[in-house]
Amino acid sequence: MPKKTYFNLDEDKQQRILDAAKEEFSRVPLFEASISNIIKIADIPRGSFYQYFENKEDLYFYYFDTIRQNQTKRFGELLKRNQGDIVTTMKTFFSETIANTVSGEDAAFFKNAFVRMDFKMSSRMQPHHPHHPHHSGKQPHFGGPFHQNLKADFDIMSEIDRSLLTISSDEEISLLMFSLMSPFMKTINDYFSKQREGIEIPVEELQKEYETMANWVAIGVSKREE
Repeated sequence: MPKKTYFNLDEDKQQRILDAAKEEFSRVPLFEASISNIIKIADIPRGSFYQYFENKEDLYFYYFDTIRQNQTKRFGELLKRNQGDIVTTMKTFFSETIANTVSGEDAAFFKNAFVRMDFKMSSRMQPHHPHHPHHSGKQPHFGGPFHQNLKADFDIMSEIDRSLLTISSDEEISLLMFSLMSPFMKTINDYFSKQREGIEIPVEELQKEYETMANWVAIGVSKREE
C-alpha cells in the first residue's frame, strides 16, 4: 500500500506514476522490473519514489489493486443487471474479463504476472478458500478481483439473490464464490501456459471452458434418479 505522501500528491502526478508502473510491469515481470526505469518514465527523483512506496513490490501490488477495483465495480454492475443471479453474472464477467486479460490494454501485464507467478503473487490473485488461515470466518473473502476490498465484497454480497440458490449463509455464499473463481483463475493460467508453449487458444474456447466448469458448480455432474 502506498504511503500517505503518495496520496497527498495531485491526481496527475499519481496517475503519472501509475502509468510508469503499467509500462514497466508490462515490459517485464516484477522481479526483472527496474525502479530506475519507473522513476525515469514518471519523471520523479529516486528519493521521492521511496517517499511514496516501500519498494517496487509495493507499487506493483498497488497497480494490480487498481485493476482489481475496476473489475469489482464492473462485477457489481453486472450482478445488478442480472438481478442478483450470481452464476449468470460470473459467466458474463468471465466472458468480458478474459478478453481484456489476453488481448486488452492490460494483457502484457497479466501475461508477465501469470507466466512468472510466485507464491506471493499467487496468494494475491488466487481466490482464498473460506477456511483458509487468512480468512477470519467473520467476513466474506472472495479473493481474485475482490481481494482486500471488503466494503465492495459486502456490497456484492448484499446484491446476490439467495432465493435463486439452495444455500443462504454468508459462509456458504463465500464458498460458492471460491468454487466459481477457482476455475476462472485456472482457465486464465492455462491460457498463458499454452501460449508460452507456442499454442494460441481462441478466446471463445476459453469462454466455453469456463462456462462448462461454472455449470458443473451450479448444476452438478452426478446423474439423478427421476
